[in-house]
Amino acid sequence: MDNYKRTFPSNWSVTEFMNTEINIIDGDRGKNYPKKEEFFNEGHCLFLNTSNIKEDSFDFSKRDFISEKKDALLRKGKLRVFNNSNLEQG
Repeated sequence: MDNYKRTFPSNWSVTEFMNTEINIIDGDRGKNYPKKEEFFNEGHCLFLNTSNIKEDSFDFSKRDFISEKKDALLRKGKLRVFNNSNLEQG
């Protein structure tokens, strides 16, 4: 950890994830993952995928939506207001 402290301003603190209250979640790629025909141009829930991820932001020029029923079946990987996101493809 001491090596990393030198790369940040002196008034910042550095800690490990396991010592924080950060909850890391992963998307739901299980049996309930939406099929191509379950995406719509508008609807209940915006569904982000890799086409929405840019180097330092989201791109919403292409938007896919899923139904309320499909959204309820998905167990994890849901962004909430004021969440921070760290996105990784693959």
